[in-house]
Formats: sequence, structure tokens, C-alpha cells
Amino acid sequence: MTFSGDFTYFLLILARMSGCIFFNPLFGRGNIPVLVKTSVSLFLAVTVYGVLPPEKIIAIGSLIEYFLLIVKEIFIGYLIGYLMNLFFSTVVISGEVIDMQTGMSMSKIYDPSSSMSTGISGSFLNVILILVFFSASGHLTLINIFITSCKLIEIGHFSIPEELFFNMVDLFKQILILSLKLSMPILAVEVILESGIGILMKAIPQIQVFSVNVQLKILLGMLMIIVLVPTYATFIDNIVTLMFDTMENSLMALI
Repeated sequence: MTFSGDFTYFLLILARMSGCIFFNPLFGRGNIPVLVKTSVSLFLAVTVYGVLPPEKIIAIGSLIEYFLLIVKEIFIGYLIGYLMNLFFSTVVISGEVIDMQTGMSMSKIYDPSSSMSTGISGSFLNVILILVFFSASGHLTLINIFITSCKLIEIGHFSIPEELFFNMVDLFKQILILSLKLSMPILAVEVILESGIGILMKAIPQIQVFSVNVQLKILLGMLMIIVLVPTYATFIDNIVTLMFDTMENSLMALI
């Protein structure tokens, strides 16, 4: 039994667009109704089908082969969402490091849309990330990448190279480095504060600095975060640009 025709081609496009939407950390959030996600996926699939009609008929020999093709198309959408999730996690990791140094690691905020508990600093940096993302028209660029993926990678025809997995390992290291760079100013200030308190304790042993140490760390940490908002916004904007470049390079690797 052979499956072929425009409907088969359209379902493969729909599978890719569904993966792009449902596995995306923004469009696939838990507080967005499934009907909305499905409607957006269907709208994008119809758009891609109108822009990129099938150049040749995709002949499929069996249901198993067709199922594997659908899984491959969903994988492309998952890859885009996974890369985006990795870069979005830089602010969460950086926030956790900052909270540990400033004494706010016990304070957590539960986000029901992502089913995660993040610290105060991580939540604040995440808000900056989302604001920078939308102010830079990141959502439009992301949708453009969804559609461009169908131009770069032919529907129903692509392979997964081994180099992609090695690139993921390098990307993990890059994410950790970016997270440390993001939290480094706060860490430097906290180290200076700890050194100053240590010198003060040696110079004047009678002063009970432990009673004000925690309050000073929290106050100075929050003050530095507020002062560094413009710097964080610029740095996060560079992270968003790097994220889109990584997505395009990863899609090029699948050709």
C-alpha cells in the first residue's frame, strides 16, 4: 500500500509546525490552551503549504514509514524549542547563582505555566529576557525560522548527523559560560563585601557583624541588580541574537 498526495505532504508540514509550537518555551506554555496551540500550528501549516507547495510527490510505502517521517518532522520542531529553552535557561542558572551568593536561595516563586520554581533573581532576569525578546521582534523572527526551516530542510527528506550531538555538548558549555558572565558582576560585589566584613571583624572584634551580614548581602545584591538592568538588557539581547544564529546553524546541519 502506497501513500502519496498533497494531504500526506500537508500532514508532514503540520507535524513540524506542531513540534515548533508545542515544544516552544513561549508558545507552548502550560497556561496557553491546547486549542490555541493547535490553531496556530494549523495556521502556520496552511501558510507554509501555500508558500511552498510540493515540488514532487512523496511516495510512502507503509504506515510505519509514514509514522517515522512524522516523528522526524516533530523532531525538527523539538530541536528549535530545545535550543530556545537552553538559551532561556541562562537567566535561570544565573539567577540561582546570584541568589546563593546574596542569601535569597530559599525564596522561590512557583510558575504554574512552566511547572518550575525559580528564585527571585531568576524570575526578575526572566522578565527582562521576555521583554527584550518581544521588544526586539523575537517572536516574528522565531516564526520566520519556523517557516524558513521548511525552505532549508525539505519536507520528508532529512537526516540527523552525528556532528549535531557534539555541537550540543559544546552548546552546554557555552550556556554555562554565558550564565556565569551574567552573574559575575553580582558575584564580584559580594566577594568585595565579604572581604570588607572580614577585615572589619579583624580590625574591630567587638562589632557583631553577623547580625547585619545577611541584610547587607541581600540589600546590596538587589541594589546591584536594579543598577545593572541596562547592562543586563544589552547582554540578554546578545544572547537572543546568538540563540537565533544557533538555531539557523543547527537547521543547516540537518540538510
